[in-house]
Amino acid sequence: MFFLWLLFFPNAMYIVTDLFHLNESTNVPKWFDLLLLFSAALNGVLMGMSSLYNIEQFLKKNISVKYVPVVVFSLLLLCGYGIYLGRYMRWNSWDIFTQPFGLLMNIAHDVKHPLRKTDSWMLSGLFATWLFILYRYATQVFSKKQTQETA
Repeated sequence: MFFLWLLFFPNAMYIVTDLFHLNESTNVPKWFDLLLLFSAALNGVLMGMSSLYNIEQFLKKNISVKYVPVVVFSLLLLCGYGIYLGRYMRWNSWDIFTQPFGLLMNIAHDVKHPLRKTDSWMLSGLFATWLFILYRYATQVFSKKQTQETA
């Protein structure tokens, strides 16, 4: 189950990159596109954070608590790389089942030649950092709220 979660987890965060499409010319007012895309992106990020919180709770029960933030950041780094694979390399989550050889060759090339693919690592790292900060902020806010409600 964890592998399937990890495989589809980047999709929740990927929606943020759909904001790139705001510059496309349509017959719909730009404010409508902005509202629609931002709503979808916000929903995706919130649902992704919620699922990551469940994973974090599972990790806290099964590994040393001091390693949990490192694992969470690593998961977000993989998420960032998944976003890169989807947005720029045009791979989909299900391609692991439908085109595993091509996908794995693409990943192997990125890993084997990291200096040729600095954009992939920059995007992965920046997304991971942004999501980690956002996630830590959200968990702090909600834990304070729960503490205040029980007091």
